[in-house]
Amino acid sequence: MALSKCKECGKKVSSTAKKCPHCGVKKPVAAPAPGAFESIFGIIVVVGLLWWWFYDPEPEAGTEQTRQVADAVRRMPILRSEAGYEQTRQVADINKYVSGKKHGHWVERLSNSSMAEGPYVNGKRHGHWVVRSSGDKKYDLVREGPYVNGKRQGQWVVRDAYGSEDKGPYVNDKQHGHWVYRFPDGSVLEGPYVNGERHGQWVRRYPDGTVEVEVWTYREGKRERKLISKEKQK
Repeated sequence: MALSKCKECGKKVSSTAKKCPHCGVKKPVAAPAPGAFESIFGIIVVVGLLWWWFYDPEPEAGTEQTRQVADAVRRMPILRSEAGYEQTRQVADINKYVSGKKHGHWVERLSNSSMAEGPYVNGKRHGHWVVRSSGDKKYDLVREGPYVNGKRQGQWVVRDAYGSEDKGPYVNDKQHGHWVYRFPDGSVLEGPYVNGERHGQWVRRYPDGTVEVEVWTYREGKRERKLISKEKQK
């Protein structure tokens, strides 16, 4: 027999009692509101479904994955066609984890104005990546090139909204080797990098025939630049 509190005196009384044996009030236990049980059961069912839907045995990975996919979906145009459904299906195929590591094609928001897209293999960037940065026009940049085991490796290209283009190799995530910079005014600057620093002879050619030759050195953490010559060629 279940016991409840009397609504009048507060003492314990049978939930089926018609009269309180302590204070004599009739119907001492208020009857449950119609539909109350059904409402409580419905809430339990909804909570259970939500838990089942959002539960992830790898919470950190799941949270990041959900955020990245949501970012990708927000960038997609709303299409009312078969193409739209296909695009939605493709989004579901990106930003996946395998054994707790990023694997396959990913689209990542690096900041409010920078995004990157490319493949992961076992948690490391590996393959061709494109990184886009936007802000004011000066900093609208597109960088693209290969990663190998999480490091930039091989030929990369950097372009901006003004028409500048930088092209050259990376070795172990650092600029290393011969780089060429092409500027909107038509001038071209080229020369070598060593372990991420300009080092050696650099030459800049202008459309009017002027040629500048300078030497860059990097010793003991200090960068030095020396202009060797500047002349206009006929």
